[in-house]
Amino acid sequence: MKYLFGSNCSSDEELALQQQRRFLAAELPETMQEELERREEDLEKAQEKAGLPKLLRILKWIFFVPGCICGVSVLRATVSFSEGYHNAPWAYWIAGVGLVAGGLLELADRLKGRRSKKKRESSGSQTSPGRSRTQQRQLVVHPKGS
Repeated sequence: MKYLFGSNCSSDEELALQQQRRFLAAELPETMQEELERREEDLEKAQEKAGLPKLLRILKWIFFVPGCICGVSVLRATVSFSEGYHNAPWAYWIAGVGLVAGGLLELADRLKGRRSKKKRESSGSQTSPGRSRTQQRQLVVHPKGS
C-alpha cells in the first residue's frame, strides 16, 4: 500500500474509485453531458472548415520555411546583392517565391477564418421564422383574471 498526497496509490482500482468519489462535488446529467460532447464535436468541425485544407496548410509551411531560411541568408551575406545574385540566383528566387507564396497562403487562411467566423455569428443570431428578435425576447405575462 503506497500513499501519495493522502491517497492510496495501489493497483486496486475499486479502492482508488472509492477514494476518488469523495472529491466529486457534482456531475452533469447524462443528457447535458451528451449535448456538451455534441457541441464540442460541432465546434471542432467548424474550426476545421474555418481554415485552409490540410494540403494547403502543409504547402504554406513548405514554401515559408525555405523562403525564410534563404531570405535570412541573403540578407546576412557579406557580399553585395548583385554579387550574391550572380553567385547564387536560386537563393534569391527561393526566398522571393517562398515568402510570397507562404504569405499569400497565410493571408488566404486568415481571410477564410474571418469569413467563417462572420457566418457563424450571423447564423447564430438568426431568429425563428415569423417572429422578430424583439418578439422572441419579450415575456408576455397575462393576469389570471383575463
